[in-house]
Amino acid sequence: PKGQLLLINGRTEDEVAWSLEW
Repeated sequence: PKGQLLLINGRTEDEVAWSLEW
């Protein structure tokens, strides 16, 4: 999922949830 990719990029959990909504 994009959420995991964002975590690898150092994003915050809030941004992960945002990506999941997309």
